[in-house]
Amino acid sequence: MFLFQLYGAPKLSKIPEEAFLASGETTENATAAVKLDKINLFSNNISQISDTITKMWTAVTYLSIRENPLRTLPDISHMQVLEYLSVPYFHPTAMLPSMPTVQTLEIQQLSGADGITESPITPAGISSFTSINKIDIENSRLRTLSDLSPYLPTGHSIVLDLTHNDFYCDHRICWLKKLATTNPNVNLQLDSKPCLTPANLATKVWSSISLDEMGCPGRYHCCS
Repeated sequence: MFLFQLYGAPKLSKIPEEAFLASGETTENATAAVKLDKINLFSNNISQISDTITKMWTAVTYLSIRENPLRTLPDISHMQVLEYLSVPYFHPTAMLPSMPTVQTLEIQQLSGADGITESPITPAGISSFTSINKIDIENSRLRTLSDLSPYLPTGHSIVLDLTHNDFYCDHRICWLKKLATTNPNVNLQLDSKPCLTPANLATKVWSSISLDEMGCPGRYHCCS
Protein backbone atom coordinates (compact mmCIF):
# COMPACT_ATOMS: atom_id res chain seq x y z
CA MET A 1 0.00 0.00 0.00
CA PHE A 2 1.36 3.41 -1.00
CA LEU A 3 -0.24 6.55 0.42
CA PHE A 4 0.16 10.20 -0.57
CA GLN A 5 -1.30 12.31 2.19
CA LEU A 6 -1.32 16.06 2.66
CA TYR A 7 -3.64 17.66 5.14
CA GLY A 8 -3.41 19.80 8.26
CA ALA A 9 -1.26 22.90 8.56
CA PRO A 10 0.09 24.61 6.59
CA LYS A 11 -2.62 24.13 3.99
CA LEU A 12 -1.53 23.28 0.46
CA SER A 13 -2.75 25.61 -2.32
CA LYS A 14 -1.16 23.76 -5.24
CA ILE A 15 -0.28 20.13 -5.79
CA PRO A 16 3.41 19.70 -6.58
CA GLU A 17 3.53 17.66 -9.80
CA GLU A 18 7.02 16.41 -9.00
CA ALA A 19 5.61 14.56 -5.98
CA PHE A 20 4.04 12.05 -8.35
CA LEU A 21 7.03 11.57 -10.68
CA ALA A 22 9.49 8.73 -10.59
CA SER A 23 13.17 9.55 -10.79
CA GLY A 24 14.11 10.82 -14.25
CA GLU A 25 10.55 11.32 -15.45
CA THR A 26 8.89 14.56 -16.48
CA THR A 27 5.22 15.49 -16.69
CA GLU A 28 5.43 15.02 -20.47
CA ASN A 29 6.38 11.32 -20.32
CA ALA A 30 4.90 10.34 -16.98
CA THR A 31 2.24 7.66 -16.74
CA ALA A 32 1.47 6.02 -13.42
CA ALA A 33 5.03 6.71 -12.38
CA VAL A 34 4.57 6.54 -8.65
CA LYS A 35 2.46 3.52 -7.79
CA LEU A 36 0.11 5.18 -5.34
CA ASP A 37 -3.13 3.55 -4.39
CA LYS A 38 -4.35 6.12 -1.85
CA ILE A 39 -4.35 9.92 -2.16
CA ASN A 40 -5.67 12.04 0.70
CA LEU A 41 -5.77 15.79 0.03
CA PHE A 42 -8.57 16.47 2.51
CA SER A 43 -8.93 20.00 3.90
CA ASN A 44 -6.35 21.98 1.97
CA ASN A 45 -6.69 25.16 -0.07
CA ILE A 46 -6.48 23.64 -3.55
CA SER A 47 -8.53 25.42 -6.20
CA GLN A 48 -7.46 23.37 -9.24
CA ILE A 49 -6.03 19.95 -10.02
CA SER A 50 -4.55 19.65 -13.49
CA ASP A 51 -5.21 16.82 -15.93
CA THR A 52 -1.44 16.32 -16.06
CA ILE A 53 -1.57 15.16 -12.46
CA THR A 54 -4.73 13.08 -12.55
CA LYS A 55 -3.56 11.08 -15.57
CA MET A 56 -0.83 9.69 -13.29
CA TRP A 57 -3.40 8.39 -10.80
CA THR A 58 -4.47 5.34 -12.79
CA ALA A 59 -3.67 2.87 -9.97
CA VAL A 60 -5.39 4.89 -7.24
CA THR A 61 -8.23 3.16 -5.38
CA TYR A 62 -8.87 5.87 -2.74
CA LEU A 63 -9.14 9.60 -3.48
CA SER A 64 -10.19 12.30 -1.02
CA ILE A 65 -10.23 15.90 -2.27
CA ARG A 66 -13.04 17.07 0.02
CA GLU A 67 -12.81 20.41 1.85
CA ASN A 68 -10.94 22.14 -0.97
CA PRO A 69 -12.25 25.23 -2.84
CA LEU A 70 -12.03 23.50 -6.23
CA ARG A 71 -13.56 25.54 -9.05
CA THR A 72 -14.18 22.48 -11.24
CA LEU A 73 -14.17 18.75 -10.85
CA PRO A 74 -10.79 17.42 -12.00
CA ASP A 75 -10.65 14.84 -14.79
CA ILE A 76 -10.78 11.53 -12.95
CA SER A 77 -11.89 9.46 -15.93
CA HIS A 78 -8.46 7.74 -15.98
CA MET A 79 -9.09 6.30 -12.51
CA GLN A 80 -10.77 3.06 -13.54
CA VAL A 81 -9.90 1.11 -10.37
CA LEU A 82 -11.12 3.77 -7.97
CA GLU A 83 -13.19 2.39 -5.08
CA TYR A 84 -13.52 5.37 -2.70
CA LEU A 85 -14.23 8.89 -3.95
CA SER A 86 -14.65 11.88 -1.66
CA VAL A 87 -15.28 15.25 -3.32
CA PRO A 88 -16.58 18.70 -2.38
CA TYR A 89 -19.99 19.76 -3.62
CA PHE A 90 -20.17 20.85 -7.23
CA HIS A 91 -23.16 22.14 -9.13
CA PRO A 92 -24.86 19.02 -10.53
CA THR A 93 -23.98 20.05 -14.08
CA ALA A 94 -20.39 19.12 -13.17
CA MET A 95 -21.15 15.53 -14.06
CA LEU A 96 -19.19 12.72 -12.53
CA PRO A 97 -17.70 10.44 -15.18
CA SER A 98 -18.64 6.79 -15.49
CA MET A 99 -17.25 5.14 -12.37
CA PRO A 100 -18.31 1.47 -12.34
CA THR A 101 -15.71 0.47 -9.73
CA VAL A 102 -16.54 3.12 -7.09
CA GLN A 103 -18.09 1.59 -3.97
CA THR A 104 -18.23 4.67 -1.73
CA LEU A 105 -19.14 8.15 -2.95
CA GLU A 106 -18.85 10.98 -0.47
CA ILE A 107 -19.98 14.52 -1.29
CA GLN A 108 -19.81 17.33 1.22
CA GLN A 109 -20.35 21.06 1.10
CA LEU A 110 -17.41 23.24 2.11
CA SER A 111 -17.42 24.39 5.72
CA GLY A 112 -19.06 27.81 5.99
CA ALA A 113 -20.58 27.69 2.50
CA ASP A 114 -24.27 28.20 1.78
CA GLY A 115 -26.71 25.33 1.98
CA ILE A 116 -27.15 23.10 -1.08
CA THR A 117 -30.49 24.02 -2.63
CA GLU A 118 -29.99 21.96 -5.80
CA SER A 119 -29.50 18.23 -5.78
CA PRO A 120 -25.74 17.43 -5.69
CA ILE A 121 -26.34 14.24 -7.68
CA THR A 122 -28.41 13.80 -10.81
CA PRO A 123 -30.01 10.43 -11.58
CA ALA A 124 -27.94 10.21 -14.76
CA GLY A 125 -24.81 10.96 -12.74
CA ILE A 126 -25.25 7.99 -10.41
CA SER A 127 -26.52 5.42 -12.92
CA SER A 128 -23.00 4.38 -13.99
CA PHE A 129 -21.94 3.65 -10.38
CA THR A 130 -22.92 0.01 -10.67
CA SER A 131 -20.77 -1.17 -7.71
CA ILE A 132 -21.85 1.58 -5.31
CA ASN A 133 -22.68 0.45 -1.76
CA LYS A 134 -22.56 3.79 0.06
CA ILE A 135 -23.53 7.35 -0.86
CA ASP A 136 -22.58 9.77 1.89
CA ILE A 137 -23.86 13.37 1.75
CA GLU A 138 -24.02 13.94 5.49
CA ASN A 139 -23.37 17.27 7.21
CA SER A 140 -23.67 19.36 4.04
CA ARG A 141 -26.63 21.68 4.73
CA LEU A 142 -28.45 19.69 2.06
CA ARG A 143 -31.92 21.04 1.31
CA THR A 144 -33.18 18.66 -1.40
CA LEU A 145 -32.18 15.61 -3.42
CA SER A 146 -33.32 14.40 -6.83
CA ASP A 147 -35.16 11.09 -7.01
CA LEU A 148 -32.36 8.53 -7.28
CA SER A 149 -34.55 5.52 -6.51
CA PRO A 150 -34.77 4.15 -10.09
CA TYR A 151 -30.97 4.25 -10.37
CA LEU A 152 -29.91 2.77 -7.05
CA PRO A 153 -28.79 -0.87 -7.15
CA THR A 154 -31.40 -3.50 -6.34
CA GLY A 155 -29.15 -6.56 -6.30
CA HIS A 156 -27.11 -5.60 -3.25
CA SER A 157 -27.46 -3.42 -0.15
CA ILE A 158 -26.52 0.25 -0.17
CA VAL A 159 -26.28 2.92 2.53
CA LEU A 160 -27.66 6.37 1.75
CA ASP A 161 -26.36 8.64 4.53
CA LEU A 162 -28.19 11.97 4.66
CA THR A 163 -27.72 12.71 8.36
CA HIS A 164 -26.97 16.17 9.76
CA ASN A 165 -28.78 18.06 7.00
CA ASP A 166 -31.77 20.42 7.02
CA PHE A 167 -34.27 19.48 4.34
CA TYR A 168 -37.03 21.38 2.63
CA CYS A 169 -39.60 18.67 3.31
CA ASP A 170 -41.78 19.14 0.26
CA HIS A 171 -42.81 17.14 -2.82
CA ARG A 172 -39.22 16.98 -4.10
CA ILE A 173 -38.20 14.44 -1.45
CA CYS A 174 -41.40 12.38 -1.34
CA TRP A 175 -39.37 9.55 -2.86
CA LEU A 176 -37.39 9.29 0.38
CA LYS A 177 -40.61 8.55 2.27
CA LYS A 178 -41.34 5.67 -0.11
CA LEU A 179 -37.81 4.31 -0.39
CA ALA A 180 -38.31 1.53 2.15
CA THR A 181 -41.01 -0.01 -0.04
CA THR A 182 -39.58 0.81 -3.48
CA ASN A 183 -36.11 -0.55 -2.68
CA PRO A 184 -35.71 -2.40 0.65
CA ASN A 185 -31.99 -2.89 -0.07
CA VAL A 186 -31.38 0.79 0.67
CA ASN A 187 -30.45 1.66 4.25
CA LEU A 188 -31.61 5.28 4.48
CA GLN A 189 -29.95 7.22 7.28
CA LEU A 190 -31.71 10.43 8.31
CA ASP A 191 -31.89 12.50 11.47
CA SER A 192 -35.05 11.85 13.45
CA LYS A 193 -36.19 15.43 12.75
CA PRO A 194 -34.61 16.31 9.37
CA CYS A 195 -36.90 19.16 8.22
CA LEU A 196 -35.88 22.80 8.11
CA THR A 197 -39.11 23.83 6.40
CA PRO A 198 -42.07 24.06 6.39
CA ALA A 199 -42.36 25.33 9.94
CA ASN A 200 -45.10 22.86 10.87
CA LEU A 201 -42.79 19.94 10.06
CA ALA A 202 -39.58 21.31 11.57
CA THR A 203 -40.28 19.73 14.96
CA LYS A 204 -41.86 16.53 13.71
CA VAL A 205 -40.21 13.13 13.66
CA TRP A 206 -39.64 11.89 10.10
CA SER A 207 -41.55 8.66 10.60
CA SER A 208 -44.65 10.59 11.72
CA ILE A 209 -44.74 12.97 8.72
CA SER A 210 -47.40 12.03 6.20
CA LEU A 211 -47.22 12.22 2.43
CA ASP A 212 -50.08 14.73 2.50
CA GLU A 213 -48.14 17.04 4.81
CA MET A 214 -45.30 17.09 2.29
CA GLY A 215 -47.64 17.80 -0.62
CA CYS A 216 -46.79 14.54 -2.35
CA PRO A 217 -48.54 13.78 -5.66
CA GLY A 218 -51.03 10.96 -5.90
CA ARG A 219 -48.60 8.45 -7.38
CA TYR A 220 -46.79 8.29 -4.02
CA HIS A 221 -49.97 7.31 -2.14
CA CYS A 222 -50.49 3.97 -3.83
CA CYS A 223 -48.84 0.66 -3.16
CA SER A 224 -47.72 1.34 0.42
